[in-house]
Amino acid sequence: MSVYFYIIVIFIFVDALKVYLEIWNRPVRRDFSTDLSQVTALIPTYNGQTVIRETVDDLIRAGFARDRILVVDDGSTDDTPGILGGLRVRSYRIPNMVGLQDQHAAKTHGELLLPRPR
Repeated sequence: MSVYFYIIVIFIFVDALKVYLEIWNRPVRRDFSTDLSQVTALIPTYNGQTVIRETVDDLIRAGFARDRILVVDDGSTDDTPGILGGLRVRSYRIPNMVGLQDQHAAKTHGELLLPRPR
């Protein structure tokens, strides 16, 4: 057999060894299930009657308990409060919350102030 054959065999062996070492050194796959009993889902909404039921149902399917879902309604003018009553989750109605944020932001004296989402 020629020298070239042995060189090719060595390259294939080294390549296979590299692949084996990469597989061996991969991080262990972890179970991504999480204990959600200590997590509260906060859902801000304004006129969200078309999506609020689906949002809450998705959180319940994900493993959240109904008492760990908190919906803050910013004075919706649609049927969002009625839907929330039927879903049996914690909800608070704070009309004109955005206006209150602006009002209180003017009173702050801190160096940093996080802007509200627009």
